[in-house]
Amino acid sequence: MQKIQDSYWFFLALSVLAHGGILLIFFLTSASESFDRNVVQAVSGFSITGETNDEGTDNSSDASADSNSGTDSKDSSSGPQSEALFTQSIGRLKQSIPYPELAAHQDIQGTVSAFVRLEDGKLVEFRIEQSSGFSILDDQVKKSVSQWQWPPVTASRRFTVSFILDRPGN
Repeated sequence: MQKIQDSYWFFLALSVLAHGGILLIFFLTSASESFDRNVVQAVSGFSITGETNDEGTDNSSDASADSNSGTDSKDSSSGPQSEALFTQSIGRLKQSIPYPELAAHQDIQGTVSAFVRLEDGKLVEFRIEQSSGFSILDDQVKKSVSQWQWPPVTASRRFTVSFILDRPGN
């Protein structure tokens, strides 16, 4: 009888240690995952791709004012300087669009293609030309574009915003 009791206590202690170790590992990995998610929320979590004007000319966000060919409108408020101002404004807009917190938590990624048209700095037309497939990402672009303070120019532009999570191990 003594042998059964001795082995019982041994296996009970072994089980407690094993389960404690498993819980510790689970706790440590879930804590680091939570930390990674907070980092994603704190930084821009997506890439910025080039944009095109109405005529289909490529205007990537690092293009200088001299590399823009043509203008989008015949109005007096457009020209190389206002085109450069518009390009810079779109670049800053895209940099400022936050990654939706819920989308980051659910690992939702996608690319939104949009079109904007301004008249004297007022947004007169905005449309999503190609959805990301997720309304949360599309709505974030719509919200950011509608709240943006545009420069006093008359121009139009197509651009894309790619929401791509940048996490360790991807």
